[in-house]
Amino acid sequence: MNSKSGKYGIEESEAWLLCMQKAVDLQPYEADFKVYLMEQLRVPAERIRQVSARAHQAD
Repeated sequence: MNSKSGKYGIEESEAWLLCMQKAVDLQPYEADFKVYLMEQLRVPAERIRQVSARAHQAD
């Protein structure tokens, strides 16, 4: 977590997305669906990061 710059959760969300990408890559999905799925998984990852950042601003 990078508390000096206020970038809470970016490294964690990127690490989670990397894990998800590796899991998706192992699936027999069409390439277009894999791209779509990863785009959709960025939504909750970003939302959680935003909530985490707000919680740390309150500290």
